[in-house]
Amino acid sequence: MESQEWFEFPSDRRDTETLVRAWKPGDGMTCSHRTSRAKVSCGAPVALVKRVTTSIGYRSPRIPEVEVRRTVVCSHHVANVIKGAGYAITGITTDAEKEAREAVLAAHWEEYQKEFATRVKAKRDGYLEKLPESLRVAFEEIESTKNEEQ
Repeated sequence: MESQEWFEFPSDRRDTETLVRAWKPGDGMTCSHRTSRAKVSCGAPVALVKRVTTSIGYRSPRIPEVEVRRTVVCSHHVANVIKGAGYAITGITTDAEKEAREAVLAAHWEEYQKEFATRVKAKRDGYLEKLPESLRVAFEEIESTKNEEQ
């Protein structure tokens, strides 16, 4: 039988030990954290995670109870496992999303400003349409007067 090299990572609980090893056939076919609403889709499994929780026994305080939870994770979700080492999946996704938005906005700044102004005007006009006619006309007159002064 092959030797399995397990690596221990810090856990957020004192009574839990987090062990990780490279995935191998037979461990599971898909990431345990897979969801259809995720911003980043799961890839192939890369690791098997074993969380061992030890607690005082319910029936006898001298005999500890041990719970072992095994999960298979992809390269994206392995960050959740090693968050105690300074990583977090939400940080990775949030930072990547922010950088992508900034890059696209920088490349298409004028187009963004034009679209933003168009949408603001459309929403503003939609709200003004719900006002009584006399009030809306008064607002429009005041606004046109201020625009002429500038």
